[in-house]
Amino acid sequence: MSLAPDQCRRILEVTREWVGRATYTFRAEECQPPASLNCFLLVAWAFGEARIQAPRTLSEQLYWGQCCPPSYTKPGCLIFTSGQNVVSDFVDAKRARHGVGHVGIISEGETVLHACWRRATVVEDPLEQFLREHAYRGIYQVSG
Repeated sequence: MSLAPDQCRRILEVTREWVGRATYTFRAEECQPPASLNCFLLVAWAFGEARIQAPRTLSEQLYWGQCCPPSYTKPGCLIFTSGQNVVSDFVDAKRARHGVGHVGIISEGETVLHACWRRATVVEDPLEQFLREHAYRGIYQVSG
């Protein structure tokens, strides 16, 4: 079972409101979503705005959904990559053998909404660009 259309719409809508406005903060304990956040707190906050309780850590979010094939780019799915910081990558033999360090939300039109440390804010990137900058680790569908 996937997200209801109204839940997905709300998640994408509230995330887009913070594109270019939110400040990226690496340390979770210093974050105050939505004005200050990192990639996994963006996911938790956006889903919370749609009344879906999401895990608040990257490793928990990785186990939250059902694994999908790489071609499954349905809006509302989470896409995980290696991220940019190898030191902080979460490695797990079942779902993340090669490390996960970043998460984004797939939106309609083959784009990804995510909190980007390089640009220090929330951005919406074309899926192809997102995957060029980050090593793909999986797409997961979550339900409401």
